[in-house]
Amino acid sequence: MTPDLAEMWLPVSLFLIFALLSVVGAYLVIAHWRGRRMGILAALATALFFGALLVGLGVLLRGGGFF
Repeated sequence: MTPDLAEMWLPVSLFLIFALLSVVGAYLVIAHWRGRRMGILAALATALFFGALLVGLGVLLRGGGFF
């Protein structure tokens, strides 16, 4: 059973808002303590993590699962 795309816009948009807030927060905290370059690296790592999480959730929601 695959979810309807019209039903998925709210959860996906909330996920993206949370991911954006996490990326900005990671940049602000790390840039304050370690400098601008490390803040950018932390923000990129956070964005990569949330991107991988979104792809993984997409695979699971398609109904295929991991096995």
